[in-house]
Amino acid sequence: MTAQIRPIRRQDRAQFQALTALRPGYDEKRAERRTDVIWHIAFENPVQDGKPTYYVAATPDKIVCHMGRMPTRFWIRGGVHDASFAHDLFADPELQSTGRGFFITMKLYKKVEDTCDSFCGLLWTNELNVKLQQSRKYDQLWTQPYVRVLNTERLLAQLPLPPAVSTFARKMGDASLRAFDAALERVVRGDTELVTRFDERFDRFAQQIGPLQGVAPVKDAAYLRWRYQDWPYLRTSTFAISSRSEQLRGFIVLREPDPDESSGRILDIVCDPRDKGAAQALAMVAIEHYRAMGKRRIECVATEPWLQRALRGLFFVPRGGELPVFFLNGHKYPEVEHLRSIENWHVAFGDSEGGEVP
Repeated sequence: MTAQIRPIRRQDRAQFQALTALRPGYDEKRAERRTDVIWHIAFENPVQDGKPTYYVAATPDKIVCHMGRMPTRFWIRGGVHDASFAHDLFADPELQSTGRGFFITMKLYKKVEDTCDSFCGLLWTNELNVKLQQSRKYDQLWTQPYVRVLNTERLLAQLPLPPAVSTFARKMGDASLRAFDAALERVVRGDTELVTRFDERFDRFAQQIGPLQGVAPVKDAAYLRWRYQDWPYLRTSTFAISSRSEQLRGFIVLREPDPDESSGRILDIVCDPRDKGAAQALAMVAIEHYRAMGKRRIECVATEPWLQRALRGLFFVPRGGELPVFFLNGHKYPEVEHLRSIENWHVAFGDSEGGEVP
């Protein structure tokens, strides 16, 4: 039976959740949680452009495929530009096994392309969707995540040392790293505070630093509340640093990991690019926060050279496989060459859906 591609409706929830339950590793509870998040993305986004935020391919009795788009305002070259993120392409596994599945997914990509009036970013997508995006000749940028080790025990345990020497080395290595970080914290310490709710200070800060950033979402208070405080099931802690006159200098958003997770993750770090001290003070907050939780390391994304330099000064290092930062509809933006350099972007793990979907 032919599937009709149309905008998602609130009354589609039961069919959408039924399709979600077919994802590998999902049960009904996990499908319900993911659907809660998708409804937040589709219907609660504070940035609206009057166009659909999700498309589904539906037969009369079920949804067989879907793809979303997030209207997003971006800072580019000192001004605000309306664009989007695309995300969350998924097809019924039974459909995926047929040539018809590929045809429908390509129609969904085309629908999103036609709906977006300007460029549309695609971040952190899985290998299957990367291949589909490459087949559509989307612009490809890549960035390597940064990692900061907090506990040397596991690293040293991998060295071919006698057991007694290995035990001694692990203890001394951890003690030395803690002492080093304590000294480092005294050097880069700033006046930081825990943020319980994003307020008008963040509106002013967005206007202050936006023109200095790369290609970056406009992170005003409404966006930040939607993305980091009201997002279903996402647990975060946000810290801000201020000047003596109580003007914001920057903020960092930390994902609160589950007890059995070994890594912490910086979802966002936003500062004036000229204020290296603020960036490092906030990164030190992350180091101490996750060390107190017993985590082994921190991971984050840093695409702008100034932020990479600031993090390297605290011994964050690039490590692991490269992550995709793709975009479509480059021809709809008048300065597409500016978009084609990863150094001109300021994106973070928390942008788009940020991998924070159950």
